[in-house]
Amino acid sequence: WHEFYEYNNEIPKGLTAKERREKIKELSIKYCREKFENADYIKEVVVTDTIEHPEFKGSSKITVISIAEMIADCIRSHESHEKIKDQYARFH
Repeated sequence: WHEFYEYNNEIPKGLTAKERREKIKELSIKYCREKFENADYIKEVVVTDTIEHPEFKGSSKITVISIAEMIADCIRSHESHEKIKDQYARFH
């Protein structure tokens, strides 16, 4: 928390409550990103592309995998009355 306090000094005076909230959000993301990138105990985090996270764009520790093919296969299986669980087996 004390480290984050340094970021608090970057918030200009005279902002509206909304502007102040947005600035705090921006600085919080910046602080968390720096802590995440510098954490030696985190080598890689694998996420799916179901939700976009622009705050981690360009991170060398984040690997994004697409699930589009898996969803398409499940839809095709459902439409052709095949067992969906058989489609999941190839993704394990």
